[in-house]
Amino acid sequence: MSDFQSDFERFDPREVIAAGPDYLALAFGAALPGRPLHPLAQAIDLPTLAHAFGVTNTPATQRGPASTGPAMVSRGAASTGFAKLIRDATAPVVLRSYQAAAAQRPFAATVALDNFTEQPIFGFDLGHDLTLVRENQAIPRRRAFAPDAGYATASVKTYSQIFDLSRDDLLSNDIVSLTNLLKGAGSLAAGVESRLLADEIEAPAPLSDGAIFDSSNTHAQALSDTALGVAVGMLRKQGAVGRPLNIEPRHLVVSGALELLARKLIRDADLAGMVQVSVLPSLPDARWLVLGDPEQMPSLSLYMLGSTAGTLNFQVQRNFNNDGVSLSCGLDCGAGFVGRIGVVRGGA
Repeated sequence: MSDFQSDFERFDPREVIAAGPDYLALAFGAALPGRPLHPLAQAIDLPTLAHAFGVTNTPATQRGPASTGPAMVSRGAASTGFAKLIRDATAPVVLRSYQAAAAQRPFAATVALDNFTEQPIFGFDLGHDLTLVRENQAIPRRRAFAPDAGYATASVKTYSQIFDLSRDDLLSNDIVSLTNLLKGAGSLAAGVESRLLADEIEAPAPLSDGAIFDSSNTHAQALSDTALGVAVGMLRKQGAVGRPLNIEPRHLVVSGALELLARKLIRDADLAGMVQVSVLPSLPDARWLVLGDPEQMPSLSLYMLGSTAGTLNFQVQRNFNNDGVSLSCGLDCGAGFVGRIGVVRGGA
């Protein structure tokens, strides 16, 4: 503990609170270069900040020997102002960690849903086509989503965890450990998405008209240069008979055991500028997939709530169990294939 942690009255609590945003910005690496900081930003710590909130939220008539020091830190930790200040400073740390990990999955399309209710998602209908129209001829019509067309059923679920910080944790002022916790929470959220995608690859929910994988998008062979070539050819030919969509391979997704082989194959085939290798460590060792660009032909997808896509539900609240604060990290998501086009699954 620093010299002044045992003397919380060293600074005017109103000035401590005013310095709080700058102190926390420094503590969690968010301070802007060249920006003038509050004079106390480098002189205070976490328990001093909590104590200042406790003092300002306690009438003078209720203060006494029993409400000083650690007891006042607990009062400050229970205040709305302290919780908001901590959230504003720590949420970006969690979000950066989550987004850094999530960026490793560019092969998955993102589908925003309005709510938690299951809803149908129609993939590309192979019955669609553009017809030659001659002069004075009516343009043919076709229903956009035919009743018998295959569709996926999409939904999101909530995944969450509360991390309790006790008063003693606040008094320790261990910013390094707290930062590690925050980064880990973001990585855990991204890991949920990764596992959901891997689960769908191995045991995909069927479409309304049958299984996701059939002879048009399955190559049950071990990853090799020959197998990769076959899968790329299958991807190019996907579409209605006589009308291939010519989907360009853009992603090779593999298990952790196949990563080095996958990178070597892409390099040796001179495809590094076209095909990106991504890893889903939860996949079985022999599994691999070739996918097109999800912007061209969405296939494997992450389902997110429209209002929270790409973000996390992160809150800081009073901890009633041990006079500290609780960090709540939540994610609303799901995963699934929206159609059979745009993917070829491989693996012996």
